[in-house]
Amino acid sequence: MTSRLSSQEVGASLSSELSDEDLMKLIAEGSQPAFAVLYKRYSPILLRFCSRMLNGDVALGADIVDEAMFEVWGSAGKFAGKSKPSTWIHSIARNKLIDFLRKNSDSKIDKALLKISMDESEPSAEIGLVE
Repeated sequence: MTSRLSSQEVGASLSSELSDEDLMKLIAEGSQPAFAVLYKRYSPILLRFCSRMLNGDVALGADIVDEAMFEVWGSAGKFAGKSKPSTWIHSIARNKLIDFLRKNSDSKIDKALLKISMDESEPSAEIGLVE
């Protein structure tokens, strides 16, 4: 049985103890402290992933990560729990990145070469671009 946590219980001392699932429940209820914990937990991983796919453009990668995390904030109530929160968050970031590449690239993305792993420790990917 899972105990219900309030926003006040989400503090610096508890941040490493809360599961992603607990954080998602709190975020769905509008908890900004829970979102801050989740953001700090995932933004470095997502930033490495996005900037690597953008040829090292960290600033642009950070913009895409911010967009993805903003969507996490707005859609937390729609998270159904059918996958791990980490998979869901990485999928949102991947989709934001693909959208950016489609809109801003002179090249076309070769879907057959698009292989993106959602490994929790470090997402890895290969994107094939065809001129």
